[in-house]
Amino acid sequence: MRTFRVRLAHIGLVALVLTILADILFYHRIGEPLGLSAPLFTAFVALGSVIAQPRFSARQLTPYALLMIVALLALVETVDVGSFLLAVLCLAVVALAAGGRMSSGLIGVSVLGRFLASAPFAAMRDNLYRRRAALRAWQARQRTTPALSSARHWLVWVMPFILASGFVALLGAGNPILERWLRQLDPLLLLSQLDPARILFWIFVPALIWPFLRPRPRKGNHSAPGWTPVASRARTFPSAGWSSLVVGPEAILRALLLFNAVFALQTLLDAVYLWGGLELPEGISYAAYAHRGAYTLIVTALLAAGFVLLALRPGTTAATDRRIRFLVYLWIAQNVALVLSAMLRLDLYVDVYALTHLRLAAFVWMALVAVGLVLICVRIAAARSNAWLVGANLVTVALVFAGSCFVDDNAFIARFNVEYSRELTGEGTSLDVEHLGLLGPTAIPAIDWFLRTQKPNETSSALEQTVFDMETLRERLAEREAARSNDWRGWTFRNWRLSRYLADHPMPTRPQPQGPDVPQPAGPTL
Repeated sequence: MRTFRVRLAHIGLVALVLTILADILFYHRIGEPLGLSAPLFTAFVALGSVIAQPRFSARQLTPYALLMIVALLALVETVDVGSFLLAVLCLAVVALAAGGRMSSGLIGVSVLGRFLASAPFAAMRDNLYRRRAALRAWQARQRTTPALSSARHWLVWVMPFILASGFVALLGAGNPILERWLRQLDPLLLLSQLDPARILFWIFVPALIWPFLRPRPRKGNHSAPGWTPVASRARTFPSAGWSSLVVGPEAILRALLLFNAVFALQTLLDAVYLWGGLELPEGISYAAYAHRGAYTLIVTALLAAGFVLLALRPGTTAATDRRIRFLVYLWIAQNVALVLSAMLRLDLYVDVYALTHLRLAAFVWMALVAVGLVLICVRIAAARSNAWLVGANLVTVALVFAGSCFVDDNAFIARFNVEYSRELTGEGTSLDVEHLGLLGPTAIPAIDWFLRTQKPNETSSALEQTVFDMETLRERLAEREAARSNDWRGWTFRNWRLSRYLADHPMPTRPQPQGPDVPQPAGPTL
């Protein structure tokens, strides 16, 4: 049964290619005289009939190929009833020869006649054989697992489609371009674009060329030529519960295929618009594109990690399946790319709306998620347990948390916002003096750096107001730090460094603007 299905799939692919070619050559010329398109299509059908056969001998096909060349030359000369019938006869001979069913003498004539007589019904006959074979296999499975076999092929798609739909919804919520596409996906609009005449054309052409791709002269019996169902070939499936079908290895494999396809679309959009720098569609700004996906994509990555951990539990069949492991590695790689894109989105958003504690924490959190995804790959490759994975993640979080204790996040945020402010770079967001005040006295070095960069003769009135606000804030923060208790029990190394800085760096003073030189009146010339 499996071999029969593979053969039909192979022939179906060849038929699809030939149908597309027929659409290009004939569809828009229906009703017009045929010309070079006829011999071209005939030649491709002859080539397809050879390709569709599992075994053929080029030496045996040589004389029949010469006959085919004669028929093609006749079609090149003119396309009429005579050349058409000659082409059909030669196509039939080549197809039978490629399938090893052509004989010489009167037997060959008989085979050719029976083939031409059964050709109009070849596609229907093969479809009937396929249905009968599937029915026999289904009946065999019914005898072994009557409760599961009827719904088995549908149940394995339940979990993949539900989770894939959830990921599509999450990615759409975090990507305005994808959201716009989903809103435009109107089934009624798609149906209105279908051309009934073209649909009939695509049904007629495969039925017309199918006999030449799978030549089977009609016989007296009704069994499928070249394939006899055998009871021992019917696959039986072990009895299992409903849960093993919904979340079993086959369902996990299909889910990973769908997930990789969905995430590939998101990865492609990020590669084009974020990393490639392509201009966004009208009505979507980079800030909106970045803000919509910065946090949503992290939730998506976390859900993906959770699915991998649940689906590939150590000791399960799915954990040892090479196909599933490969798809898991590919999906985790896409999730890592997703996290990197989320970090880039957040960076674009920070460029517009400045840096805050929450956004800085989000950067750190995204990095931890990326490391966690990589550790999942290590766990799978090294066959470690989930306890090892949890411990490795806890160690990573502990190291990051310990390192953050030695970083003055207030001073870092203040310096970043000052350095990339509109007042200094000409783009981005303006300085938020009130936010700098909330960061505390450790923002003083960043304020001093800003004040030292200002030149009195080159400042506008708005910038002069910002400079005045920054000077006022600097004095207030310095007074606040000076009023702090000097009790040794409240001493910290960070505050000590700040006090040393204030002692060595008083309030920056800007040079006063110089007025224009006034020329002195010339004295009397003696």
